[in-house]
Amino acid sequence: MPRSLIIALTLSLVLHGGVLMTGGLRFAPPAGEAALRATLRPPVETSLPETADALLKNTLDDEPERLENPPPPPPEKRGTPVTPSVAGRQMDAVRRKLSEYVFYPEQAKRLGLEGTVTLFVELSGDGRVEDVRVVESSGYPLLDHAAVKGFYALGRLPGESGYWEYRFQLE
Repeated sequence: MPRSLIIALTLSLVLHGGVLMTGGLRFAPPAGEAALRATLRPPVETSLPETADALLKNTLDDEPERLENPPPPPPEKRGTPVTPSVAGRQMDAVRRKLSEYVFYPEQAKRLGLEGTVTLFVELSGDGRVEDVRVVESSGYPLLDHAAVKGFYALGRLPGESGYWEYRFQLE
């Protein structure tokens, strides 16, 4: 061990030992301030129900929550065309895009489910899909949900809000 290191270590021990021996470091609250004091109180006694049945809540008798502003229903389907007026080339592009985003659920394939879902797709001014609602079900919630999810995944559509029909058919 180098000599200078031994000297530095010895001086450090003497200095720190002297400060600690003389009481140079005292930790006391500043004058005029009281030290923090904490006390523990016994817990407040609560009465527990005698049976576990008292803890159960009957939710069957409660009315379901009502939405303050429910979404407006889609317009009536009085002779409205199933797909909005979109030029042929744009419609082909939409169909190709739909085939990328609307997936036939594997469970529906295994069960052999087929059907056509009619949706009302609400678009914003710039064509973004804002809301998708099932107008006529395919008869299978699994297929309906897949169609709704696929239309949301599209992001944008040409044209205006309107009805879209999507057919799930096994090949």
